[in-house]
Amino acid sequence: MTCGLTEDELNVLHYFYANRNFNEKRSRSELAIHRDLDAKIVDVDGVLQSLQNKRYMGCKKKKNRNYWVAIGRTKSVLMAHDYPVDRSRRLL
Repeated sequence: MTCGLTEDELNVLHYFYANRNFNEKRSRSELAIHRDLDAKIVDVDGVLQSLQNKRYMGCKKKKNRNYWVAIGRTKSVLMAHDYPVDRSRRLL
């Protein structure tokens, strides 16, 4: 990939974008992520950690970790790879 992201990382970003998890209040729990993505992605924890290191994702550290994505970076990379996104400038 030209942006340095793998196919699994792009699929996780699209999963978060589709669920509108853009801030801490709308974050997704680690248990829900595993429930939804374990069948599609082999190493979910590795992908989540990689996206955090690349600053595409934030994490609230508590007993169960909650994750969300940075809307601007996520939207631009998904548009570059032809994923279905809302191209308007309005808030989601």
